[in-house]
Amino acid sequence: MHIRHGQIPFYLVDPGHDFCKVNAVLVRQYSSHDKRELLDELEASCQELKLFLLSLDLADWESDYGVRDQGFPVTIQNNLEGLIDDYLHHREQIEEWAKGLDSA
Repeated sequence: MHIRHGQIPFYLVDPGHDFCKVNAVLVRQYSSHDKRELLDELEASCQELKLFLLSLDLADWESDYGVRDQGFPVTIQNNLEGLIDDYLHHREQIEEWAKGLDSA
């Protein structure tokens, strides 16, 4: 994670409106339309993140490494909390979209 090296995470560098630029790059990078393949990639990414997080000392979670986003400190903890919020938000969007398919 770049935060511990004093670098802002790539997705905060040029997010665009609602992270549209970051999302566009990721959609090109993970362009499969196969649901199983995409879920497997997501699972692998989550496992890699989990292993990294388990390797951290407790003090690393809230340490200020000098990284700022809009003037606010970016820590491993608040970065992960933002990721969790993002995943929950998108899950809700997908559930709403799926409801629309069921009622159509």
